[in-house]
Amino acid sequence: MNTERPHRRWAGPALILVLALAGAWAGLWAGRVLSPNPSVPPGAGGMAPDLVVHGLDGTRRPLSAWRGEPVLVNYWATWCAPCVEELPRLEALHTAGEGERIEVIAIAREDDPVAVQAFLARLVPALPGYIEPLAENSPRRFGTERDVLPFSVLIAADGRILDRKAGILRERDLRQWVEMARDSAR
Repeated sequence: MNTERPHRRWAGPALILVLALAGAWAGLWAGRVLSPNPSVPPGAGGMAPDLVVHGLDGTRRPLSAWRGEPVLVNYWATWCAPCVEELPRLEALHTAGEGERIEVIAIAREDDPVAVQAFLARLVPALPGYIEPLAENSPRRFGTERDVLPFSVLIAADGRILDRKAGILRERDLRQWVEMARDSAR
């Protein structure tokens, strides 16, 4: 007859499970606390990936085709309120005069190009539209580990990543990015 109490049979495996979960939590916590400041992008100064962007008209163009001019790649969605708030500022940047202009590649993370085209035509008609199916995840190629929108990357004329930002770009952010792009060309 087994005289061992039932709760003692599970004590060892339960303790191992608790320790494993505590270790996993500690690892995640340490990774967040000890990781570099997210406002200073890892890989800044590195070269931008040469991904292919899909125009709403069905054309495909490699990011390197814009080499020679500063580029702001922006990921957005029609259902994202901060993205929608940001789009008119991006359109103004895209159409600004010499010295203040940055090529804007606004990539909608959506599956319906017709709906995106109609949305852009109503809100920001001068901003060229690009689309990326939701199944693709090119923001990760720029080093982000979070699926957050809007997400933007500033690329120098020579293809180097100058800065990245998860979240809305305000007017002051755009002024700083114009300065960074201008300074990188010197």
